[in-house]
Order: sequence, then structure tokens, then C-alpha cells
Amino acid sequence: MLGDDIYDLLSVVISIVANETTLQSHGFPVNSTATQGPLLFDLVLVRAIESCQTYIAEVLRLIYEKHPASAGDLEKVGFDFVLSFDSIEELVSAGIEQKVHVLSNKSMADLDTYVQKVHGFSLFATDDQRQHASWLIAIRNLMVHNRSIVNRRLLDRQPASGYKIGDCLKLNLSENLAHLRFLIDWICDVDVRLIERFSLPSQPRSPRPKRLVPWEKS
Repeated sequence: MLGDDIYDLLSVVISIVANETTLQSHGFPVNSTATQGPLLFDLVLVRAIESCQTYIAEVLRLIYEKHPASAGDLEKVGFDFVLSFDSIEELVSAGIEQKVHVLSNKSMADLDTYVQKVHGFSLFATDDQRQHASWLIAIRNLMVHNRSIVNRRLLDRQPASGYKIGDCLKLNLSENLAHLRFLIDWICDVDVRLIERFSLPSQPRSPRPKRLVPWEKS
């Protein structure tokens, strides 16, 4: 499951911090510039966010392959494109692939609007989920495309962020961990609801400890 993949990323972050703490407690010198600076944890967060975006695209493909009629009108194609396939099954599969590609290029907000309109299903169970996911995608875009420097695009989409144009977006370790946990919970939630809504195949989840961070109180 994708939730398990993000859980693994979270576990990596926790292990790095825990191992450094253990070494330091035994008097070993630790060069933590690379591991405790923002770069490593930001990269992990970006990877987790992108994994969630990929999951949404993959699950839409799975839904349309299982229920082709639910894809609605497929993207317009030329006559030559149609004739390039040996069977109607191959043509439908290619049409679904194009449909998913177009949908995956939408913003998460537009994609959710589309899924609600066409399928009567929301990718978010609550407004808090929707707002948190939108903020994380905005964070990912800023980190990847603008070196974490706050720009007008971010402020237009996230006016309540508290940042100003030119600020450097900085997330501490606790914030990164909280975002990773949110992604796990969100994807697990939407995964269960999609399985139930569209009768998709499922696998048992891996058991997880109740307390992930060793230095936190239960």
C-alpha cells in the first residue's frame, strides 16, 4: 500500500534522528549538518507528496479499467489513432491511459471537483483534509520549482500561510513528521473509501506501532 510506503519514509526520518541521538549520548561526535538540516527532510516530504499524487492517478486508472463506463467521455483522438490498435480492448485501454494522464495534470482541487461531479466521490473526508493536502502540494511545488522561496503564486493559493513574498519556506522536524503522518492518514482513509465505493481489490495493512516517535510521550 502507498500508506505503507510513506510510513517507511517516516520511519527513515525517525531512525536518522534516533541514531544520532544515541551516538551523541555515548559521546561519539556526529556531523549532523546534512541530516539535521532542512534539505534531507524536505526531500523526504516532497517524495511522500509526489507518491500521493501518483497514487491518485493509479487508483483512477484501476477504477476505469474495472469500470470502463465510469470513465465517461474519453479524450478525443484521431482516426489514425483508432486504427493503430488491433482490438477494441486495446483502444479502450489506451483511451483510459490518456484520460488518466489529463486528469493527473489537474490541480488537486480541480481533480477533486471533477471526481465529485462525475463520480459523486470526494478525495477528502473533511475540509481540514482538503486544506492540509492543498497546503502540502503548494509546499511541494514551491520546493521543487522555486527553491522554497515564497512567491506570488503560493500566496494567491494560500493567502493565510503567514509568509511574505521572498521569504524562505522553512519546516522544522516536527512539522515534517506531522505532514508525513497526515499523508499516511489521508491516503489510508481515501484508499478504504475508494475500495468500498468501487469494489476494488485490497490487501491487509502492515501493523504499525501506536507510538512512532521514540522521544514522544504516549
